[in-house]
Amino acid sequence: MRVSALIAFSASCLGITASASPSFKPFSPKPNCPPQSANPWQQRAILADFVQAFYVERNATKAILNHIAEDYIQHNPGALSGRQNALDALAPSLSVPGVNLTVLRQGFENNLAFIHSRLDMDGVPQPSAIVDIFRFNGTCIVEHWDVVQARDPNSINPLALF
Repeated sequence: MRVSALIAFSASCLGITASASPSFKPFSPKPNCPPQSANPWQQRAILADFVQAFYVERNATKAILNHIAEDYIQHNPGALSGRQNALDALAPSLSVPGVNLTVLRQGFENNLAFIHSRLDMDGVPQPSAIVDIFRFNGTCIVEHWDVVQARDPNSINPLALF
């Protein structure tokens, strides 16, 4: 009796540990949109998949089709809302040679994710700092804000952007 109770308790602990693990990825590889219910650990795993596809693999098509809602809201004044508009704008720009995005920091809390990255481009003497903020609805990215800053050559602050 004690052995069966111990086995049941151990199995339940393993189930709790698996569901709380940040590496738990129950939704891959199918698309995450339309949104499904997700806990914060699942959302962090989905964010990691998005970062890998978009920033590391530089595969905007994969990242956008798997993680961005069709009615995606875009707050950048130079871009239009909608998944197809994001795909049309970003897929060609990520494949340009001489453009390098390096993720420096990322975080996730309360359905909001941030990515702080460095953008280096051939022929541009100074890198730019970028902060992207994404709002999740369950498994799906539904909204985006960004700030891009290049270092002014006449800057009075000697500290680097990074």
